[in-house]
Amino acid sequence: MSTGSKSAKFDRRSWGAAGGIAAAVVIGVFVNVLASRHYQRFDWTEAGLYTLHPTTIETIKDLSEPIEITVLLATGDPLELTVRHLLVAYGAKSTRLVVRFVDPERETAAFLALQQKHSITLGRTDSGQLVSDAAIVVSRGSHHHFIASDGLVAITERGARPRVELVLTAAIRRVLAGEAPQVCFTSGHGEPSLEQGGATGLLALGGRLEKNNYAVRTLPPAHTIRGDDPIRSCRVVVIAAPTRALPVTEVERLSGFARSGGNMLVALGPVPNPSDAGYVKMGVGPLLAVLGVRMNRDFVFERDESRRVAGGFGETFIAQLGRHRLSESLLAGGGVDVRISVASSIEKLPTFEGKVDPLLTTSESSFAMADFFAWAKDPSQSPEPEASDRRGPLTIAIASERVVAQEGKATKGPSARAVVIGSPSVAYGGTWQDPQWRGTTLFTESALSWLTAAPMVLDIPAKRTHAPLTVTHDLLRQVLLLLVCVVPLSMLLIGVAVRSRRTKTKGARRPTTATKGDSK
Repeated sequence: MSTGSKSAKFDRRSWGAAGGIAAAVVIGVFVNVLASRHYQRFDWTEAGLYTLHPTTIETIKDLSEPIEITVLLATGDPLELTVRHLLVAYGAKSTRLVVRFVDPERETAAFLALQQKHSITLGRTDSGQLVSDAAIVVSRGSHHHFIASDGLVAITERGARPRVELVLTAAIRRVLAGEAPQVCFTSGHGEPSLEQGGATGLLALGGRLEKNNYAVRTLPPAHTIRGDDPIRSCRVVVIAAPTRALPVTEVERLSGFARSGGNMLVALGPVPNPSDAGYVKMGVGPLLAVLGVRMNRDFVFERDESRRVAGGFGETFIAQLGRHRLSESLLAGGGVDVRISVASSIEKLPTFEGKVDPLLTTSESSFAMADFFAWAKDPSQSPEPEASDRRGPLTIAIASERVVAQEGKATKGPSARAVVIGSPSVAYGGTWQDPQWRGTTLFTESALSWLTAAPMVLDIPAKRTHAPLTVTHDLLRQVLLLLVCVVPLSMLLIGVAVRSRRTKTKGARRPTTATKGDSK
């Protein structure tokens, strides 16, 4: 072949290759343009961990202003990768989300600046690791919402269920809504203060509420008010563990707040008077009547051994959760143990026109002792029910909801809510510091969420996960048998089979190929 023909063929091949490369580049550009304009992620995880719920998409797709999300998880944190991938899915639905990851260990200066900006508590573990009480901070201007690390997962009997999307979407909605709801605590009637620590103080409860993004304050007693009453700015008023009777003026003030649509959480129980001859008359009957209930002057004992807490006569026990909107998340995954100590029974008033639902009840074996002090003279004997005592099941916590009537208007106003608990134990610091009482703290937090309607109740379920792998002795024996015996034996059998095959074909004659010279 001549040199010219070879050159022409070479040029044709070169131009063909160049054209193919150019076409590939053009196709790649078009694919990237289409991908940028029509972004789509595919979630191949079995539980759909990174598939956004329609509620989330509705929340973020029409944001009118930037929302800043700062993640304060360490790089090696098991949840860091989950949060990162989920925020990529969020970013695909809105360009107004500003996401930033700050590792407290590697970016200490940036973390300290954020701590100063958002008043984030920080400290160090025994190993020297820097930690904070906020795993994620969602902010819009001056409004911010903290998400604690323990809120990113729900612990059930079947293992950990991620709930990152639920709390993250709720936080975004919270900062869009504006100011944090005010939770006000009464004072001046023997209640523990929000500054008081220890087993019976309210410091732990108040601190937890602040971390859950509530504005917590103390209400001064009614007789000290001059001018506008600060109770008007309260979303919820909490009466927690008073030990002295509330004056008539205080009861009228609180009753007026409830009648006008205010929400209330009441946690009080039997309080012996100084002479130990009876209970202190708290004088809250008219207020509780507005809320639709009556609290009995008795002392609850649980006799069911499966519910009693060891070390007493049944005055501390695990209550049964009732079906209600505020307890739905607590009942999921097998429920939680809500412990109650030193309680009185509660009943619904027959004349109440609103809705009353039992939240916590006792077993059929329980009873409410009417004459506690007669038995207390000789407490060496186990308490037994008398004819005058109420028998179980007993209600010890209720949720009531009523429609508020508006003066001078034919239409009715919004609904007002109340949670009444016949025990002060839900508010004490010891409850909020002891891990065994975690179910009780979750119940109280759910009650406040329902009362304030914040964080918003979203229908985003926790993601389903598989049960965690439990390493047992039987499992270790099976693994040892597999590694020591099964795998080597399998390899040996494969080797024998290959060698046998080669031996059989070694002497076989290969067919020869005739050459041109031979054919001639």
